[in-house]
Amino acid sequence: QWYQRRVRGINAEYGCLEDEVATEIFMQTSGLSDSYREVHPDAINNRGYTNDVPECLWKSDKSADTSKRIDYIFYNKSKLTCTNSVVTLGKIPGVNYSYSDHMGVVSTFQINETGDTAVPKRLPLVKSTVEEALVCVERSLSQALLDVKHKVILWFLIMLVWCGVVGAGAMEVVSGATALVIASGLAATASAVFWYLVIFTRMEIHKLRQVKSELEILAKYSR
Repeated sequence: QWYQRRVRGINAEYGCLEDEVATEIFMQTSGLSDSYREVHPDAINNRGYTNDVPECLWKSDKSADTSKRIDYIFYNKSKLTCTNSVVTLGKIPGVNYSYSDHMGVVSTFQINETGDTAVPKRLPLVKSTVEEALVCVERSLSQALLDVKHKVILWFLIMLVWCGVVGAGAMEVVSGATALVIASGLAATASAVFWYLVIFTRMEIHKLRQVKSELEILAKYSR
């Protein structure tokens, strides 16, 4: 509620395409507007690409087919009026190189004298949008759980081979030095897999389950 009453705008590398479900939910629930798209409503002739654009020289494999728009300036229309918005920051003057792997977005606003009590007009949360997001999260959660099973199997196989190498070294089937090198490498790999499971995968699954629970609540109360 605080940001709805106080925020004038958000400037961010949002990371999602403008037609993705995450962007739809964000704009529906926040009541904020996309400044570039407000000024340039024709998305066909004014695509506003900010990433993977041919003009960017950070990488040499850019093409128009991979260009996308993932950088935005969202703003509160009850507090601000967007008078202009452009994509900028191509090449550094005098140097054949780009500022960043992203283009920049510059928007010009006029402040509306409506007071601090103005609240962004929130759009009704569309149930089909939430359900679409829920399907995506459930798919990602299933993939993450499957990934855990694969990593656990891989960990046990590595440990099995490690035990075999250690046993071969102890029985002098291979030289002690060779067994030590192979066993050390396997132990390092097993350790990396283990910590990946404990830290990253566990965190990912926890967050996905949390988002899934929140989306289920939204779906229940959306229209």
